[in-house]
Amino acid sequence: MAESGGDVGLVRVLLGVETDLVRALVGALESVGAACVTFEEQLGAAGVHEHAFGKLIDAAKVRDAYHDRLPATKVNLTEAREVAESFIAEFTAKE
Repeated sequence: MAESGGDVGLVRVLLGVETDLVRALVGALESVGAACVTFEEQLGAAGVHEHAFGKLIDAAKVRDAYHDRLPATKVNLTEAREVAESFIAEFTAKE
């Protein structure tokens, strides 16, 4: 059973749970997903060019840490967005 969720579409009706609370949860999860996408884009735009590392103290260590951690951060953000989307799918109905 589903009920109109306003801006979030249809939300599931859960026994003993106010529909407004489900709507609020779905809205919050959608915000999380959008924030992850925005942050991923910002990380990509904030990339440090290789020649800039030469100007940093102990540039090799900094560069290695940067190149190791940035892809992992992007993966973590993607996973966080996917988790949020799976919860959204659980609490919403397909129209």
